[in-house]
Amino acid sequence: MIHSLFIINPSGDVFMEKHWKSVIHRSVCDYFFDAQRKAASPDDIQPIIATPHHYLISIFRCNMFFVAVTTTEGK
Repeated sequence: MIHSLFIINPSGDVFMEKHWKSVIHRSVCDYFFDAQRKAASPDDIQPIIATPHHYLISIFRCNMFFVAVTTTEGK
C-alpha cells in the first residue's frame, strides 16, 4: 500500500506531496536524490530503492519524478 506520494520537478524540488496513512517526512526523498546524482540519466535510476524503513518506487514521466513510499514489499 502506498503511504505517501512525492512529485519532484526537474530542478529537484518536492513541489507536491500526498499522504494516505501517517505522514512520512520528505527527507525520505534524500535516498532518491542520492540515486539521482549517481545516475547518468533519469532512465538509469533504479525504479525501486530500498531504505532502512521504506521502499521508494519512482517513475519518470513528463519531465517529473513521481516517488511513492511504502513500508513493506508487495505480496
